[in-house]
Amino acid sequence: LVVQGGPGTIRTVAAIAMRGHPIVVMADAGGAGSAIHRFVTRGLSAVDSKFRKFEADLTAIKKAHLEHNGRLVTFFSLKEAVSADNNDLSRHILEAILSVIKVKTDIKGKRRASVLEVAVDATEVNKANINDAMDAKMLTLAINWNRLDVAKGLLQSRSA
Repeated sequence: LVVQGGPGTIRTVAAIAMRGHPIVVMADAGGAGSAIHRFVTRGLSAVDSKFRKFEADLTAIKKAHLEHNGRLVTFFSLKEAVSADNNDLSRHILEAILSVIKVKTDIKGKRRASVLEVAVDATEVNKANINDAMDAKMLTLAINWNRLDVAKGLLQSRSA
């Protein structure tokens, strides 16, 4: 979770992003959080001048975010969120974690299938088992956080 912060925060977030860990950024809190949000959504020209010299780190964050299908970094704004549904930070944090878990599972499954083309049937069975296990873990996490709204969404997406 990034709230404000300075240059060290940007470096830390870049290192975390390159490892593929989920990141939630308070977009309107100022400092590093706002710089990351502005860079990812509007580019370097929108970033405060004191953070522009960290373009390489900001680029690393954006690159990792795009490599995870735009799901690695979640932006949260108290100013922009009006409804109670969009103004729940704990839900955003949980959904960020679950989103990255799902993307990582999909990426691993694609790599496995391309490497083991000879054993397509075995790979598909294994991929299905991995997806079922990951879905169960995500559902358990949502329930443990007492987020029945997120659990309901997971179940609905599973049945679709």
